[in-house]
Amino acid sequence: MISIVIPTMQKRLDILENLVKTLNADDSVGEIIIINNAVKPLEFSYDKMRVITPKTNIFVNPAWNLGVKEGVNQYIGLLNDDIIITDNFCSSLLKVLPEKFGVIGYTRESIIPVEQGEQRPDKTDIIIEKSDFIDFGFGIAMFFKKEDYPIIPDCLKIMYGDCWIFDEYKKKNFQNYVIKGQKVFHFGSLTTSQKTFNPVIDSDRKAYNKIIYPWYKRIFSINEYADCVKLRLFGLNLRIWNKN
Repeated sequence: MISIVIPTMQKRLDILENLVKTLNADDSVGEIIIINNAVKPLEFSYDKMRVITPKTNIFVNPAWNLGVKEGVNQYIGLLNDDIIITDNFCSSLLKVLPEKFGVIGYTRESIIPVEQGEQRPDKTDIIIEKSDFIDFGFGIAMFFKKEDYPIIPDCLKIMYGDCWIFDEYKKKNFQNYVIKGQKVFHFGSLTTSQKTFNPVIDSDRKAYNKIIYPWYKRIFSINEYADCVKLRLFGLNLRIWNKN
């Protein structure tokens, strides 16, 4: 069984309810934990749905931590509130999970931006492939075992939570995976450009840089990514792009 965690600001209730309705009908989903960061009542309810409403918006990363803590099942799924999945998606995913793994997320090529909430992706076989690098959109839907979850630091509120989870599993020698084959629809654009000047995001960026770049790595470090190798020398960054 799997516990699903969905933080929400209730920006699109129709998309959120459609997601919850789909999950509620999936036999492998034991519970759906909604972290209600909008701090106002939800207008719908389903049998497996449990709502946790904090006193104020705690932001997405702390909401993930809280949801994982509250989850009662062996597996946890962290889902965006603005995605559209196929029927019995979680049941299909559980059938292909390896015995040991870190975190499984999405890859850019399997995320389809849409503008109409009535659409639903075609149901196809779920294929999971090993991945040593996190892809854009990975955190739109992530799955892992509850017992292995690496708690996201309190200093990260909105950004980099998926990066933290991915990297911590990698450090502990767990193999991470990406989902291919089965598409997921994402309502609207995947860009965060509208949040560029959000002070919380700016704070997250500074905090995350301090985490991944301790003082000695600020002098010199080499990091490999999916599309490039990044060389850092005395605060200067040089990227060598992978043409493949």
